[in-house]
Amino acid sequence: TNLLSLSARDNKLTKVSPGVGALKQLTKLDLSQNHLETLPDSIGTLSSVKEFLCFRNRLPIAPDLAGMTSLSSLNLSLNRLEKFPSLPKGPELKEVTLSVNRISVLPPDSLKDLSGLTSLYISENSLSALPPAITSLSQLQRLDCSANNLASIPYTMGHMNLSQINLQGNILADLKQEMLTKNTGQILAYLVSKIPLASGM
Repeated sequence: TNLLSLSARDNKLTKVSPGVGALKQLTKLDLSQNHLETLPDSIGTLSSVKEFLCFRNRLPIAPDLAGMTSLSSLNLSLNRLEKFPSLPKGPELKEVTLSVNRISVLPPDSLKDLSGLTSLYISENSLSALPPAITSLSQLQRLDCSANNLASIPYTMGHMNLSQINLQGNILADLKQEMLTKNTGQILAYLVSKIPLASGM
């Protein structure tokens, strides 16, 4: 089939047919605002999809999405995800939204492969730390890690070219709480100022 866009938003769906994987020309897939608790693995083979929306469902795990090699924008927010999804490598993927889930770890190896990522929204999860590999996201401009359980972050993040960072609602014992409400430039400068102290310990 030559279908380019498929929206099944807000239809009380409880499952998606594995046959969706046959829609090889599909460039946009929207399964948001349903009752989905699982997705077929065949979704991860849709190599032409550029935008995949599946927010506000009940997913505890996402299928392997590494085969979605054209993917530019992914939104899996408002689910029940406990693990960071397997994402396509390379420069195509620009925006990932995973807010309001139950993710506790950002896998360093996964981050290193997201060379084109410009926006990462992962607020309201269960992250206790950000790995040093977060700084390998050289194109990242917007990072929202608010309302997690972060106790510390790599000071080397101060060298990132972020235009927007949100760290509010975290513990961050090594960051003065008043710093969290400062603008991004002030936060990055503060982090850079801490680097010599950290390396001298």
